[in-house]
Amino acid sequence: MKKLAFVSIPLFIALLVCGCSVKDTTTLTLEKEKEVPPILLGAELKKDHPEIETLACMECHVIKTDTVTTATQRFLAREGAIGNEKLWEEIVGFFGKRQSCVLATSINNEPYVTTIDFALDPVNKVMYALSEKGTRKLGQMKMNPKVALEYHQPRDWNAKIFRCLQMRGEAQVLSAGDPRFDEGLKIFEPQLEVEVIKRGMDMTFFTPQEILFYDNLRKEKGLNVFQLWMR
Repeated sequence: MKKLAFVSIPLFIALLVCGCSVKDTTTLTLEKEKEVPPILLGAELKKDHPEIETLACMECHVIKTDTVTTATQRFLAREGAIGNEKLWEEIVGFFGKRQSCVLATSINNEPYVTTIDFALDPVNKVMYALSEKGTRKLGQMKMNPKVALEYHQPRDWNAKIFRCLQMRGEAQVLSAGDPRFDEGLKIFEPQLEVEVIKRGMDMTFFTPQEILFYDNLRKEKGLNVFQLWMR
């Protein structure tokens, strides 16, 4: 009798853990695994789905991707979108005039990440940066103009506020002889003398094609925290 009681305790615990057919390859047979069907990434919860306490679908299901739908696309499909022009105004207000950003470049499938100061031209919706000639990032952008840029305000994180801009677009490296170089200087407003800059620096001219603006403060306004600006 004592032996039976000893066996029933772990059995009872196992029933609690696996009572909703949670997939566990160490304890369940292949026949049991078939009871939990695979689901396609992005599928919606069915109304007749059993009520279970779980952290994520992957705890019970095998998730199959369709190579098209992504988590971000699913979030963007929710209600509460902002118009493109209105969103641009919010982007300008959040970014300001000039900020330190994370720049991602790549050549031959080898990515490279660095920090760089960009100044925003809110009218023409482009950005400018200055770098010393011959840097690795300039060399990579000359070979592959497709880049990504990220900006966030670190001070927000201390207050549990998460806001960031994730940008994708094309970058051109401008020499001092390019007319856009002088236009960029007006936007960038460098502290060094112009002659010194033109002698030793090149300019990055970044044209964003899309900007994903994540802002968790939008929840309070009933808006989607994910907003996508498109050129």
